[in-house]
Amino acid sequence: EKWHEDVKDVSITTIVPTQLYDIVQRKLKAPSNLRYLIVGGDFLSSKLKEGALELGWPVIRTFGMSEVCWQLASTKTPVSDELEILPIHQVKIENETLLVKSPSLFTLEFTFGKNFRVKSLKELSNKEGFFITKDRAEIKGNILTHLGRI
Repeated sequence: EKWHEDVKDVSITTIVPTQLYDIVQRKLKAPSNLRYLIVGGDFLSSKLKEGALELGWPVIRTFGMSEVCWQLASTKTPVSDELEILPIHQVKIENETLLVKSPSLFTLEFTFGKNFRVKSLKELSNKEGFFITKDRAEIKGNILTHLGRI
């Protein structure tokens, strides 16, 4: 297809599910040189992923967090649905709440609104230095299952 000429040197790229929906709706075939299409930023339904795989898109699901400067967990292959926690991060669950410790974790949180506030990572973490997220999750071994937001 003609649009493939513009992306002939791209082998890995990232998009969000809304963009993948447009690709599947238009029945666009994946360029042959694309190794991974990393999809994150929101929930990716299995139906949408299957539609993309049928068109040749090598979909890799990811669970990212701005607080860790990108990915927290990702699938290893397009056929996998298991989000494996990346080795740079330590995670644990307390009362279904996801806690994260990582060298890539943010330092400060700024809140803009009626009052401008700054909170340090230490203020937003538990005694062990794990950042307390607003995500609900389960962890089995090295596999993360996101259950939603608190």
